[in-house]
Amino acid sequence: HLHVQRDDLSEMDPGFPYQQNVTAVRTNVSGSCNAVWNGSVNLYRAGGGCISMGRIPSAANHEYGHGLTDWIYSPINESCAMIEALPDIRAHNHTGVATIGTNWRGTGTFIRTGDNTLTWAQAVAGCPTGGYPSGECHCKADVTMGAVWKMRGFLQQKYGDAVGEQVCEDLNHFALYGKPQTPQAYLIDILEEDDTDGNLNNGSPNWGQICTAFEIHGLPCPNVTEFLTITHTPLTDTANDTNPYPGVATVTGTNE
Repeated sequence: HLHVQRDDLSEMDPGFPYQQNVTAVRTNVSGSCNAVWNGSVNLYRAGGGCISMGRIPSAANHEYGHGLTDWIYSPINESCAMIEALPDIRAHNHTGVATIGTNWRGTGTFIRTGDNTLTWAQAVAGCPTGGYPSGECHCKADVTMGAVWKMRGFLQQKYGDAVGEQVCEDLNHFALYGKPQTPQAYLIDILEEDDTDGNLNNGSPNWGQICTAFEIHGLPCPNVTEFLTITHTPLTDTANDTNPYPGVATVTGTNE
């Protein structure tokens, strides 16, 4: 699974040097029901009611995602709001499954899922899902990774599964070069990555899909203030104020 993630990154972002690093992956690590990143991927052995974490693709992809994200953000650290969300998004990119920790305690169980509707206000005030305390980093992760998971779905509806998935991965990867520290900043970085003319005031090609996804989680997009663009060929001066003086203009507008 991690070789696939590395190879996909090499194809998507050839200039990204992290995938040339050798990353140790340790399975059957002493302990249970967890996986950790400490410069290597450590997947705990079966026990405590959990299967071996090495048998869960999203667990391995999540921990490897910590390494990728740490490298992009270096020399600064990711905030609590982003540190668990971004590896979850990496796992979604490479498993295509909404859940993180799928079947870890038996069929149908999971740790987190992108199919949640937790809002940012709820995550900050007191996490109502997952048993996390108020403001806990994994709780905040549900908001951002849930928004990007839904963005993926909306883009797949627009472009088809394969193309929509790739558009989503491109946006959520390249937006990280802005090193966003909040979900709100990440949303703006994604919109800027999607933008084609350097002007967010008139939207972007996938504005509707991106904004609908983030708004579900209480993260609204900025207002689009330029709905119409009018271009025309200027007319020469005339002293004729009696007869019509026709001009031609092209009017384009956003529809999302």
